[in-house]
Parts: sequence; structure tokens; C-alpha cells
Amino acid sequence: MLPPSLINRPRTFVADWPPLHRAADTVYVAQAPYGASNSVLVVAGDERVVVNTGGALDAASHRSAFDAVADGPIRYLIMTQSHPDHYAMHALFTDRGAQLVAHRTFEHGSEDWVKLAHYK
Repeated sequence: MLPPSLINRPRTFVADWPPLHRAADTVYVAQAPYGASNSVLVVAGDERVVVNTGGALDAASHRSAFDAVADGPIRYLIMTQSHPDHYAMHALFTDRGAQLVAHRTFEHGSEDWVKLAHYK
């Protein structure tokens, strides 16, 4: 859930679904239509940086919305945590030469989710 300071501030929506708004001059936030993880696009000249991808139900719409804003290559893909709703569809965002940036324990954390899956 976004804090009230972000919910109540004026936004410039770029697309209707997923809700994509311009948070700053070169920063766009795609709100998760089905999941719990928003994605962020930072346009850096002719390149892009993406923070989190969203899960299986969100990532493709996030990518499409970001591609509509800017079409440069994604140079960095930053994962803030190892929960599947933040990284599950990262392959949709790994353009040629893109570097994945994550905490050194990211891989271990993502393996834990696989081990726990059968307890659902």
C-alpha cells in the first residue's frame, strides 16, 4: 500500500492499464494491476533502468507500458527483494547486455520461495 503522501499527490497518468504515472521528469511507476509489486522505470538518456518487474500477471503489462514511454535498451534491472511478485518475470526485461542488480543473498532467498511452494 502506498503511503497517503503518494496516494493524494497529483499524478500525470501516461496509460490507463496498468496505471502508469510519471513520478518525476524521467521516472515512471507502473502500478500492479493484479499482483502486489509495482515496477519503476527510470529513463537515463537513451537507456533505461527498471526496478522490479512484477509477477506473472503484471510483468508483461509493465513492460508494454514502459516501452510506450521510452524504447531504449534496459541497461540495469534492479531487484529490491527475492519475493516472486518482484522478480518472477525478469526474463521479459533482460535486454541484451542488461545487468541484474540485487543483494548478494537474492538467489538464496528466491530458492526459499521454490522450496515453500508446495505448502500453499
